[in-house]
Order: sequence, then C-alpha cells, then structure tokens
Amino acid sequence: MTNISIALATFNGSQFLNEQLSSYVSQTVLPDELIVSDDGSQDATLDIIAEFARTAPFPVRIISGEPHLGFADNFFRAARACSGRFIAFSDQDDVWRPTKLALAQRRLQQDDSWVALHTSVLTDVALAPMGVLTQGITASRVCEPLELDPYVGLGWGNTMMFDRRLLELVPPEERPRQPEAPDRPLSHDTWIYAFGAALGRVSHIEESLCLYRQHQGNAFGSRKRGLVERIGAALEAPLSRHRSRVEFYQALEAIFDRLSATQQGDIAERARRAADVYRQRWQQLQTRINIYTGETFQTRMGQFIQFSRTATSDVHAPSPMLSRLKDMVIGVCGMGRIR
Repeated sequence: MTNISIALATFNGSQFLNEQLSSYVSQTVLPDELIVSDDGSQDATLDIIAEFARTAPFPVRIISGEPHLGFADNFFRAARACSGRFIAFSDQDDVWRPTKLALAQRRLQQDDSWVALHTSVLTDVALAPMGVLTQGITASRVCEPLELDPYVGLGWGNTMMFDRRLLELVPPEERPRQPEAPDRPLSHDTWIYAFGAALGRVSHIEESLCLYRQHQGNAFGSRKRGLVERIGAALEAPLSRHRSRVEFYQALEAIFDRLSATQQGDIAERARRAADVYRQRWQQLQTRINIYTGETFQTRMGQFIQFSRTATSDVHAPSPMLSRLKDMVIGVCGMGRIR
C-alpha cells in the first residue's frame, strides 16, 4: 500500500488546472500517486492531465468512465480508486502550499487521527487574497471523537486528508441525505467529516495550506451573511432546519447502530458510542422543537424547562444565551416568526 494518495475530481477544469497540478509537484512530501476521476469533461482537461502525467514524479491514473456522476460521487470514485493509507481530496482550481501534504500526514500519524483539516486563504480568480476560511479552526489542536458536530461544523474537502478506513467501514452509498436538500445524499467531504469525527480524532491545523479560489464555477463557495440576514435570523425560529437536523442525527444513529452490529472490538465500541450520542442529540432537539409546537403555554414551558435541564452544548446555537432567549420569547410566549 502506498502512503499518500491525491483524489482529484475534474469536470471542464482546464482554465485553472495547470496551477493546481504544478502545486502537487512543489510539495515538500510528494504524493505516492494521483488518481483523477473525470466526470465527462468537454474541454482540454483530460489533455492537460495526460501531458502532466508524462513528466510527473509520481504515478498518475485517469478514470473517465460513466459521466455525470455529480461532484460528490465523482470524488468518491477517485478516492475509492486510491491505494494510499492517507487520501487528500483535491479541487481542480485551487493552489496548494508546499507543506500541505507533509503537515497533514504528520498530524494524522502524530495525533492518531482519522481526519486532518487546515485553514485556507480565500482568493479571487487571480489568486489575490480576500480572507481566511477557518471552518471553526481557532488553534492547532486535537479534537476527540464526537467532540465536533458535523451539522454545525465545517469540513471542506480541499482542506482534508483522511484515513482510507472511512471509505471501507461504511460504503459511501449508504451515507445520509443532505440536510435541507433531501433530493441528494451528503456531499463527499461532509460524509467523511461526519463519519471520521464520530469514530476517531480530528486534527485541526491553524495554518492556511491552500489558496481557495472563488469564482462562479465553484460547486460550493464561501459567503458571509449580511446584517439584514443576521437580524432576520435572530427574530425567527427555523423549525424546518431543526426538523432536518433531527432527521440527520437519526440517520447517523441508524448507520452507527448497524456498524456496531457488524464490527467487533474497538470499532464496534466506537460505533455504539456514536449511536448513543446521536440518539441523545436528536431526542434533545426534538424536545426543543416541542417548545414551539406545544398547544398550551404550560406545555411549551414544560418542554422549555426540560430542554434547559438536559441540553448539551453540541445542540445549541453558536450563542447559547440567544438560543435560550429565542426559545422563551418565540416558542413559549408565541412572539416572533416560525418557519
């Protein structure tokens, strides 16, 4: 087995692809292989990769089978073809800093982690810096299993290196649906992040190891909410989002229950613990929903008291005090807006 694999998903990426490929060669620790899964490009993407493969200092394998998988399944096709112990997802339009692979690999091994994440520099099309995508990383540290909540946290694929066991224990086809978008399954990176953060440690790296290019072609980008949006969010209770979150936690509970029944030893115990935690999370959140849906003031107040006594921080909004105030004013007292 090789050590580090890059899983690159491409689709009509010729405009920026050469810069990303060049940044692989500049790594202080080179990958052992590059696996490219192309989703039916009609531009020069495959020609660019074939030319790169001729001189690359590591093997390059191109997969261009059934097209139109969509970005998530295209990434999974690339990752499942990798032979490395550690796999790094790669977008086609970023530029990696030279120490990205070396530092991520070192942290995975040093911390005995299943996932490593780093911050990124947000740039414009010409790679001029516009800010930093922290995805909640405030320091270089180790997060213990189940410390992170994948519903409220972030795990961007282009900042991620992970242990290949996360592709093998549960087939990606069994991953849950995307919260608030039930017509499609979880994105590749959200699933790896959710699965890895439940079963193992996650290493946070407070160093920007990627130039994350922002442009109209991004499958996902980064956008800050404006003042009006923030004020509106403070005056409403998003019950539809809470219900979606309950369904997400229930789906994870079911997955880890099944995993605990099919595995033995340490993995089975980790899966049982994850199932218990996600069961607790959705039950607590259901109690919070009941604050808003109870028919009488007394019923809603009773649910408010119960939730306040039992809720843990991982089901709270980023501001617990604001969250409790909204529950009282909008839920118990019936003031404000529910959607």
